[in-house]
Amino acid sequence: MIKTRIIWLAHEANISGANLCLKEFMIVAKDKGLDQCLIIPHKGSMEQVAAELKIPVKIIPYYFWTRPANGYFFDKLLFRRLIRNTLAVFQLMLLTRRGGHNLFFTNTSVVNVGGWASKLTGSKHYWYVHEMGEEDFGFKLPWGKKSYWFMKNFADKVLTNSYHLASKYLNRYPSLHIEVIRYPVFVKKAENLAKWSETIPVKLLLIGQIAKTKGQHIAIEAVKILINRGIDVTLTIMGKCDDKSFEEEINLLIKKCSLNDKVFIEGFTSVPTEVMANHHILLMCSRCEAFGRVTAEAMKIGIPVVGSNSCGTKEIITDNITGYLFETGNAGELAQTILKVINNPAQREEIVMNALKHINEMTDTNNIYRLFDQI
Repeated sequence: MIKTRIIWLAHEANISGANLCLKEFMIVAKDKGLDQCLIIPHKGSMEQVAAELKIPVKIIPYYFWTRPANGYFFDKLLFRRLIRNTLAVFQLMLLTRRGGHNLFFTNTSVVNVGGWASKLTGSKHYWYVHEMGEEDFGFKLPWGKKSYWFMKNFADKVLTNSYHLASKYLNRYPSLHIEVIRYPVFVKKAENLAKWSETIPVKLLLIGQIAKTKGQHIAIEAVKILINRGIDVTLTIMGKCDDKSFEEEINLLIKKCSLNDKVFIEGFTSVPTEVMANHHILLMCSRCEAFGRVTAEAMKIGIPVVGSNSCGTKEIITDNITGYLFETGNAGELAQTILKVINNPAQREEIVMNALKHINEMTDTNNIYRLFDQI
């Protein structure tokens, strides 16, 4: 039997939700004794992750093939992207021939060089799609229906993290072979969760990229409603923001609602569960989340989640059983749902226990072991 040697292709070089998933895949592959090499497009914190796992890492620059909402620079840099990605494919081919690697694993929909390299070397290619695209990050595949044809013909398996995301791809290209594989979501057990008390504010938390599709403005409006009703709450928003106009919009909304002492904006955190442990409720307000890693993390450490009744979130949360759902984009219903969490401690504790059992079953590590067994 030929030993599997994997080349992992990351879309960025720093820790992110998708790269945390990639780290978990690498941990399982290491446990199975598979040879591995991590490819990143530039220097970043994933180098340290690979070093800790004793996995070789190589920097090969490449560009996204996906088209952003504003495609001006995408079109302007077309020739540069073509040249750089062609060079990347040849570098990957050379690496494959020297190292005997026989499986490319692309950890994102936004990079396609693994498809070309696998086809030209006769290697297998697994393509893991984490993102909805237009609905959550504002990008789309570049060639319309031909993009799905490319994915079908340049990947042995297309994998996704939710059935909703799989159905989107199948609706666009019904003959695409696609499989739902949820990653393990490894978390450290939280020793000291925030205590519930009538004498302290209820601490709400929203973690994720700061963007209109992620619903931070909905959470702020809900906090205003609760404050007006005499409910003492605070909201911490954590994440990076690439949209300066939306960042200004959020700051103006906080000021307009007189919530400067109630709503706090902080940057990206690489230890989300440690932050969660200091809060009472996690909010997931995204318009359309493919899976929602932070939702799973909160459920695993015992934090109740209030999430949008849409897309992948409603696959994870069954309303009033494993969490709480509200109508997507409805700040009034979000406020009312938060109030229900606060005012019903017995139900809340039962839901937290149900959520832990449910999410552990959904993210069973055996899912990944079975995937590697099929290679």
